[in-house]
Parts: sequence; C-alpha cells; structure tokens
Amino acid sequence: MAPRSSYAKATLPFPIFAAEFDPYNRGYLVVGGGGGEGRSGVPNQIAVLDVSNRANIATAIEVDLSRDEDSVQSLASLATKDGLITFAGVNSSQAEQNAGKNEHLRSFEIKYPPRKKQKTEDA
Repeated sequence: MAPRSSYAKATLPFPIFAAEFDPYNRGYLVVGGGGGEGRSGVPNQIAVLDVSNRANIATAIEVDLSRDEDSVQSLASLATKDGLITFAGVNSSQAEQNAGKNEHLRSFEIKYPPRKKQKTEDA
C-alpha cells in the first residue's frame, strides 16, 4: 500500500496558468493567471502564496492586473533583498495588438510582508 501524502488546498479567484517557487526564499509560490481580456468576471492577477506551513496555504500578496488585457501566461522571478522582481508574459489588449503594439513582457516589484511568527511550545 502506498504511503499517505499530506496536502493543503487554496482557492483563488482566478485559474492559474503559471507558477514558480521563489528561487531563494523557501516558502513562497508565485502564481499568475486570470480570465483574460473581456468581461468574464474573472480577474487577472499575480499572487504570492505563503506555503511555508504544510497544513495551510495563505495568500501573502495580490497584484491586480487590467481586465482589458490578457491573463498571465508565464512567470520568472529574480530575488531582491526585500522580495522579488517578477517578469510576466501578459499580452496587451487585442485592440493594441491590432495597432501593432504589444507590451507582452511586464515586470513587477513585489515586496514581501513581514512573516508571522510561528507558534512554538515555548511561546
């Protein structure tokens, strides 16, 4: 019989199309996605999830993106002293693409919030 594995769940307001662990700060997962251009009601976002606790996945940061453009399709991150610079593949609106302008690579500076202290038996 296979050993049991533990898991945690999180519900986000958007479908995830790209995910990447922070390369230098264990415990953070950067995800991006959304509903794309249009009025689907699904936001386009980048979220940083705190996955340091195996029993709980918490949203640490949310970056709201325009609903008039495409959703996040790819991610890459560079660590900084206080967080990340995250590069995201996000196409411009269809109207801008038709006009020959597509700013399809974006960068976002993400600063981490202070981590909450984990409870210990001594505290």
